[in-house]
Amino acid sequence: MTRDWPSSPPSMGTSDSSAWWVGLSEEELRIWQCECGASWVYSRARCAHCGSSDARLRVSSGHGRLLAVSIVRRLGAGTQVPFAVAVVETREGARLLSRVEAEDIEDVHPGAEVVAVFNDGLPTFRLDTESDS
Repeated sequence: MTRDWPSSPPSMGTSDSSAWWVGLSEEELRIWQCECGASWVYSRARCAHCGSSDARLRVSSGHGRLLAVSIVRRLGAGTQVPFAVAVVETREGARLLSRVEAEDIEDVHPGAEVVAVFNDGLPTFRLDTESDS
């Protein structure tokens, strides 16, 4: 069975998620950050770490590192493989699942430094070749 993936982001969604979609349209990763230091991507009423309801919306640096990686080598017809999907932790501590771009897919591994790029209004990451580490 072949699945057609959307070529553009879905509608702005709920009012809770609209800040995320607006940020993406402006090529920004917007994250929530609590006074305790915890960070996350999606809107929620309270911090999962400390329970505070005093979180602020911030713009992420877009830099992060890969925590876990899966290389997809086989998929349905018309899909360009291989490609990498990874759990990315931003420098601010927020985690999200995203596709990772690389010249050589074998360079994509846990611990690799990445930077956000925007394709068709959605965030993906590429290996950060200018990273200090």
